Amino acid sequence: MSCENSKMSNGMFTANCSKNGVKKCKECLHTFCDYHLKVNNSTSLFAKGGHVCKDKKSEAYQEWADGVQHVDCVLEPIIMCKQQEGATFKNKTKVTTGVSIKTDEKSKVSKWAGEASLKVSWTGQTSGKANLGWSAEARSVCRSASMATHTETVEEKEWNIDLSKSGFCLYQGVMHITLNDGRVVQMRGKSTFTAPEPLKHTMFRFQ
Repeated sequence: MSCENSKMSNGMFTANCSKNGVKKCKECLHTFCDYHLKVNNSTSLFAKGGHVCKDKKSEAYQEWADGVQHVDCVLEPIIMCKQQEGATFKNKTKVTTGVSIKTDEKSKVSKWAGEASLKVSWTGQTSGKANLGWSAEARSVCRSASMATHTETVEEKEWNIDLSKSGFCLYQGVMHITLNDGRVVQMRGKSTFTAPEPLKHTMFRFQ
């Protein structure tokens, strides 16, 4: 191994490399001679040894920042109607849903969605302990939000609502992906889920 100071932004100043063995910098993981091992982040011609590794540290920070901290799977209510016993209420309602992704970095959505899916148990178990309490259909609605990572679409569907028989609650699956640096990416799927009454649990967090 040899001193890798020539790879850094002050790499033109390599004439003073010491001849003894090299060691690895804990910050940027490059190897340096004793003269260039310390970190000074200086490009000055008069800097006494050391090397610049802030660029490498910045890349490492960005990689960490883009990591997924936790995922919230949410059944977001669109329509909430209670049952009206004895009524003859019947109605046709058109509802517009669609795939949408809220982030300025669309190129990274597939990466985030993949990492988020690894944290979520779509079988209904969280770390093998707590059951989600959702039906398979409800879980699939949330899962659909993690799949359409490139195209944003709108879908309109007509529902027949008869409140004389039961209530009508319509939910849409949404994933809120919180990254390590606090940014939140929201992914909304086009799938919907109906229930005769409001659900008791509409959000589950996966660390």
